[in-house]
Amino acid sequence: MGGPTGGGGEGRARWRHAWLLVVPTSSLVVADAWRWRWFTHPDVAIAQRAADILLSTDGLHVYARAPLAQMGPLAIALIKVPHAAYNVVVAALVLPFLFMAARPLLVDGVSAARRTTWMVATALLIAPWAQLAWKGHADDALVLVGAAGMLTGLAIKRPRWLVVGWVVAVAGKPTALALAPLLLAYPSSLWVSLALTAAMWGPFLSVDLRAMMRAGQGVMAVVPGDGLAYLGVAHGRPPAWVRPLQLLISWVGTGIGHLRARPAAGLLGALAARAVIEPNPAPAYSIALVAIALFVDAGRRVPVATAIAAVGFWTSQLVLDGQSGMPRLAFLLALVLWCAWIVSGKALDVAGLWSAVPRLRIVRAAAALAAAGVWVATFAVPAEASAVLQRGSVGIGVRCVQWGVNHLSGAALMFGPQTPVDGQYGPATAGGVEQFQAIYATAETGSKTVDGRVGPLTGTVLLEADFGGAPAAWHCADHVPHDPRFRRAAQRNLVVIRHEIAVTGPGGVVTTG
Repeated sequence: MGGPTGGGGEGRARWRHAWLLVVPTSSLVVADAWRWRWFTHPDVAIAQRAADILLSTDGLHVYARAPLAQMGPLAIALIKVPHAAYNVVVAALVLPFLFMAARPLLVDGVSAARRTTWMVATALLIAPWAQLAWKGHADDALVLVGAAGMLTGLAIKRPRWLVVGWVVAVAGKPTALALAPLLLAYPSSLWVSLALTAAMWGPFLSVDLRAMMRAGQGVMAVVPGDGLAYLGVAHGRPPAWVRPLQLLISWVGTGIGHLRARPAAGLLGALAARAVIEPNPAPAYSIALVAIALFVDAGRRVPVATAIAAVGFWTSQLVLDGQSGMPRLAFLLALVLWCAWIVSGKALDVAGLWSAVPRLRIVRAAAALAAAGVWVATFAVPAEASAVLQRGSVGIGVRCVQWGVNHLSGAALMFGPQTPVDGQYGPATAGGVEQFQAIYATAETGSKTVDGRVGPLTGTVLLEADFGGAPAAWHCADHVPHDPRFRRAAQRNLVVIRHEIAVTGPGGVVTTG
């Protein structure tokens, strides 16, 4: 990053500031990722299968045989690292990212208060970046490190940084193409980067172009609560125009930011606008916003962008819990508008308001925010624990659902297990869940919830019934969404289950008494 320079004590002081700005947060990210080393997210299993293909003699067909692996070759290969070590490696990538993001704070004239405020703001990145590790998203982490390298290269006028950052990003994920406008600053770096990209992706494209195009369309379906659903797009497979439009938005936003000499704000606004029309409102699509927002806020007194992006991340989780998607969209659009205001050169730095607050209050507020960040990283429930299992989901959580639905519905309706317990959430599993919901998963309002998806309510009913006696080694409670607030409703619904089992017996055998 063209690190801290200077002679003697001045240089050592800048390095000390650099370490203090990034090491505490980086350590907490690694600790949070390590905490989930026992957990295997479904995306990890997808990446592992893709890695087996990539490292075989048929490696160039990986995107045809594993189309769900929306990753670059470097990210796929990295999954072969032992699971616990993988979590640490991906989490540790936050260290170089934050070093580069902190560069504007290491020049002369930056106050200690501004550095402290930015360091506290980095606490908002702890839980999001740790999710990149335990969810198996090394691809997104590599794109962020690459983007950081490119933004730093522009700031210090080093074309080599642009090239290296670009290569890291596109090796992590094909959607790094959104960063292409940043290469326009130096024609030489543009042509070198394009040549290296062709060398990296050319073999895959030449072997099976059609498979690569299908993989590029994405795998996430339009669901209630995302931006496309509010625009009237039917639920299910997203329209073919979504991905090209997202790429166009990324190029336009990033390009305008670059031309206005505010590339970080342009990139952040483009990513936020892209997230608005993302076919799925998962929190994973907001992690990059929190990260890039730290670049925007490193030169400002109040971390407005980081705060908005962080709230957008957590409101994304509410959508997966079955709540309205409007808060998420509102914060995403607010972030787009804030970035547009910055790019226009009219955004205020809130300097007058900030300087009017007594220093003691600043310290107290910073300490409170730091404590909140530590609490979130240490105690907050991971997104997986309250996500939604639906068609396309894979893993142990799906096995738990299949086992529970088979045994509980079978006891009540006098038929044996119908859904294969294979960990693949397909049409048969969705049908079994619908049958189960029609009998048991009644909301507290009294209305039936029959959608073939396992959210917090259905998951809580299954949890209260011990998943029909699923193997304890599966740790189903850790893999299936549930919410303690639904416990009473679940217990009431279980009266039906216990009554049916008492009358018919397990497997539909009629009993007496």
